[in-house]
Amino acid sequence: MERPEREAKTFCRLCGGHCGLSYSFDADGGIAKVQGDRSNPLTRGYACIKGLTLHEAHLSDRRLLWPLKRMPAGGFERITLEQAYDEIGERVRAIIAARGADAVGCFRGTQSYLNPLAYALQPALLAAIGSHSFYSTMTIDQSAKWVTARRIGMWGAGLDPYELSDVFLLVGANPLVSLATANMAVQNPVKSIKEAKAAGKTLIIIDPRRSQTAEFADLHVQPIPGEDATLLAGLLRHILASDWEDRDFVRQYVAGLEDLRAAVAPFTPDY
Repeated sequence: MERPEREAKTFCRLCGGHCGLSYSFDADGGIAKVQGDRSNPLTRGYACIKGLTLHEAHLSDRRLLWPLKRMPAGGFERITLEQAYDEIGERVRAIIAARGADAVGCFRGTQSYLNPLAYALQPALLAAIGSHSFYSTMTIDQSAKWVTARRIGMWGAGLDPYELSDVFLLVGANPLVSLATANMAVQNPVKSIKEAKAAGKTLIIIDPRRSQTAEFADLHVQPIPGEDATLLAGLLRHILASDWEDRDFVRQYVAGLEDLRAAVAPFTPDY
């Protein structure tokens, strides 16, 4: 087998997993092979199809490689990077002079959250000009998530680490496919789950569908769609009826426990 001319280590920028990648280059400098980096201590050789084809976007003939300025007629004209910086800087200075620094804001969307450079550059830019106008998907179109979570109860200390759990219960989550499962390992999830089970941890999945993650579950509970609230209310009732709540914690931090006890009382095992 012919050895590559050069190899390089990098990481994928397309999600929060930041999986390690190993690139092999041929004699002409072209990418000959892409694979997961087995020396990466977190991902240990794992990378999904997005990371393994990341270079296709980099080399795509549709990739934008220079600034384009929108012209009065609506079309675009290619300009130099220096001209773009100068014109943008001039307009930003004029806005600040007329309306103050808070008139200049930044918006952070999904890919910006996951981009290592943009994640640091946006707040640094706002701090440099003295602006407090920072917006994101969580403040523009997903604020209900934060409001609702706090209205129904949220403990600010965070979640128990997956690695330290004896039992891990997931509701409607499929971390083998989606990285949106809070506190679940996103780097090499299949290997992480297999290792956790080999160490004696119990995995419980609540999901109407037999998902990819449910295939690994010690217990897969399939409620009728829409009845997840019923099932969770039953779990709460059983915890309270069995006196399993942490009474010291409740005494210090919880209000309205008796109201909760009354609300979940009808959700008996028979029901």
